Amino acid sequence: VFLDPSVDPSTLCPWCDGPLPANPTPHLASLITTTRRKSYKSPRPTNPLGLKAPLSVFSSVCQRHRFETIQIPLARAKGWPTHIDFGALRERVEGMREMLREIIGDGEKDLYEVELDEMGEEELADLGPRWRVVFWVEMVKEVRKKGSRVAGSLKNQFGSFEKTQPGYYGELGSFIIQQSLYTMFPPATFDPQLIVPLNPTEFIQRILVPQVGVALIMEDMHLDVKAAVDTLRESAQYGVAMYPGDGDTGAGEDIVKERAAARRRELEEEERAEEEERAVEGTSRKTRDKGKSSRAADVRRGGRARKEVNYIERSDTEPSSGAAGLDVTKQRRPAARTRKQRTKEPDGPAVRSSSSVSLGSDSDRASRPKPRPRAVPKSTVSSDSDDEVVEIARPARGPPSKSIKLDSSDSEDDFTPKGPTKRVNRPPSSSQPVGELR
Repeated sequence: VFLDPSVDPSTLCPWCDGPLPANPTPHLASLITTTRRKSYKSPRPTNPLGLKAPLSVFSSVCQRHRFETIQIPLARAKGWPTHIDFGALRERVEGMREMLREIIGDGEKDLYEVELDEMGEEELADLGPRWRVVFWVEMVKEVRKKGSRVAGSLKNQFGSFEKTQPGYYGELGSFIIQQSLYTMFPPATFDPQLIVPLNPTEFIQRILVPQVGVALIMEDMHLDVKAAVDTLRESAQYGVAMYPGDGDTGAGEDIVKERAAARRRELEEEERAEEEERAVEGTSRKTRDKGKSSRAADVRRGGRARKEVNYIERSDTEPSSGAAGLDVTKQRRPAARTRKQRTKEPDGPAVRSSSSVSLGSDSDRASRPKPRPRAVPKSTVSSDSDDEVVEIARPARGPPSKSIKLDSSDSEDDFTPKGPTKRVNRPPSSSQPVGELR
């Protein structure tokens, strides 16, 4: 088989020799350029400009040019745009802020209170902005039929993937719309009670993104809501193939970078605010510590001052060493003095006895063991003048008695005991020494 002389080899695919679209999309052009670098020349009778490479390298190019050769003419026939300005898509989405805010805030009606089967579109529209959204009504019916857990499962989300796509805007358009919504309505700002049974991310992906797609289609093709919803679902596959998410337009990446930069600025501001707060807390803590240390120093100084004042006052009130008075606080307790008895010699002056008994203090006397009681003997005392006998009873209990000296001139009445009786031995003669009372 040879190449038809009327066919230009440059209009053929270098790998499968099939016809290329007259106006390839930027995505197809990028694929061809990338694959050409991985191929080598392989001229053939059917294509002198043919190239050869592994199947896994050039298969995506052949799929893409077949799609554009067949599907794009069909899309043009249906009035779908084949070229979209994705750079201006973000601004168009931001113009729908008020409409989207009403949908987000309309969550007063309970899912199970509304009779969806018995209500028409007009009756549902009267319930609120959210009930005018077809995607919300379909989600409510699905939850009632399968349950919230099954409706929110990953398997069910893959099954409804085409329903959540923004029509012919494709994956690239869905990505840009979604990032724009995240910037306009951060998930953290949603009230979870208003969007049950969905979470903020699911609400954006399943409700807001396709609703924005319907609004864009209405603007592009001047259609009503019902016709726009039909176009969105019919052109979903075309949009996914025409504008995949890995396009080289860079619009989605720019939005992501802007969101990342905005988030970075927010984090920097939060970090700066935290640093300022920590600095203020550190300053106040230092002030408190300084106040505590100053108060402690004042207390120490006050204590020293009080001690000095007390010392000065005590010094002023105490007598000096040369004064006549004695320092009572420094006087020692006098030791127990020995009590000595005086006696008179029969013919001479009174002299002290050679022996004495120490009385001691009250505590010493109390600590002494008490003597055992015994019978009180009688003793005889005689004097020089006459043989006079005096009977004195000895106490059976009590502390040791005092020493008593008797004189010959003493009478018997002088020794009559006036309390505890004591035994007294009177010497028989004046020449004999006087004994002590034991």
